[in-house]
Amino acid sequence: MRPWHADLLSDGERARRDGLWDAGQRAQFTVAAALLRLVVAPLTAQAADRVVVDRSCPSCGRHHGRPRLPGTGLDASISHSGATVAVAVSNAGAVGVDVQQVADDAVHELSTLVLAGSEAGHVVVAGDFFTYWTRKEALVKATGDGVAVPLSEVVVTPPGTPPALLGYPGQDGLAAQLRDLSPDPGYVGALAVLSPRPVVVHERSAERLLTAG
Repeated sequence: MRPWHADLLSDGERARRDGLWDAGQRAQFTVAAALLRLVVAPLTAQAADRVVVDRSCPSCGRHHGRPRLPGTGLDASISHSGATVAVAVSNAGAVGVDVQQVADDAVHELSTLVLAGSEAGHVVVAGDFFTYWTRKEALVKATGDGVAVPLSEVVVTPPGTPPALLGYPGQDGLAAQLRDLSPDPGYVGALAVLSPRPVVVHERSAERLLTAG
């Protein structure tokens, strides 16, 4: 994190960041919020500090909602885990991105929450479980359902096969494009775009943007 990253945050985002008790979480939030603006700026022909990000919650108005980019025609999603931050921006449909640090102990603790019964047999190593998790998490972020939809009821193709949505509760025929991402070693990621047509995905390292702006 660079000191100037914090200068890009809105007042509402600074308040939300300052309410996080852990220094690592505050750094993650700051980098992700800054990176979103750095990505959107050249796409909208404006300076990063001019990019408006609306995080107001539709229910309570507080600044903890899904990031929106009013007036741009773009949809955005953010994820962070461990030392990795992911930002996705789409002009093809609602987007969701998820990145997770692979941890063996999480497989046992979270399997019943993440996996459908038919999926457990495809988990051989921890990375398989996290492939399932990130694919599903990306989907519920794209739909905006979040924790309202149990991940165990979202059915996707197994690890080692092309990522695709097989079933989503309450939305038969939901059209979604899924892609596995390639984050740093020790991490797994996935991207979902709600579109009936194939989408072109460009995956880039953010190191240059976060260093030079």
